[in-house]
Amino acid sequence: MRTLLPLLAVLLLGCPDDPDEVAATDFEGQLADDVEGLVALMMTVDDDVTALPDQVDAVQQQECYALLGDCERCFDYDGAQATGAWTSAPVFAEECKYSGADVLLAATFEITSEDLSGTWAGTPEEYVMTFAGEREATLSLNTPKFGLREYDVSYEINDANATTDDNDVDAFDVTLEYRAFHDQFWTAEIEGNEFSVRGTANGPGWTCDVEGTPSSTRVTCS
Repeated sequence: MRTLLPLLAVLLLGCPDDPDEVAATDFEGQLADDVEGLVALMMTVDDDVTALPDQVDAVQQQECYALLGDCERCFDYDGAQATGAWTSAPVFAEECKYSGADVLLAATFEITSEDLSGTWAGTPEEYVMTFAGEREATLSLNTPKFGLREYDVSYEINDANATTDDNDVDAFDVTLEYRAFHDQFWTAEIEGNEFSVRGTANGPGWTCDVEGTPSSTRVTCS
């Protein structure tokens, strides 16, 4: 997961004064970060499954990666290279948190729980994968112009699928539901591949366009 400061720097330029408009601008940055993180997760699962033993008998294997602060995200795989299921959750050493600040912006993002799962079927040349689950998290932003804002950025993965081609994400689609961002309900429907990301998001009175790449996603709400 990339750090928040480069992404959230856009919040300092031309932000509106209305609280709902400020929240929509803040949502732009969070959704972009979450889309990038989910595509990276899909790539991780693809890499791990491809590396499983090439045999018929199922195996159980765990792989862990740095997530935020002192915590890791661990994937538990149960299956063979051709088919199986996985689950993942953070392993908390202490807090699962990122914090950063400069003279214009202070940002803190913290995951309090995460429960993800999915399946795979195919070959290392071409997999079909499913993803599901939910994350509970909070975002805190503090700028001189707008002061402190705190958001519930928990989401549920309502539907997500991906196909891979020679260890690349050939296509994916995902629907995210944010049930309490700014005390409102937001949804996002995103699709793309290893080269591009596109989609839309909606909140009360807001429509957002999503575009860019898996490593540089842009969200614009109006």
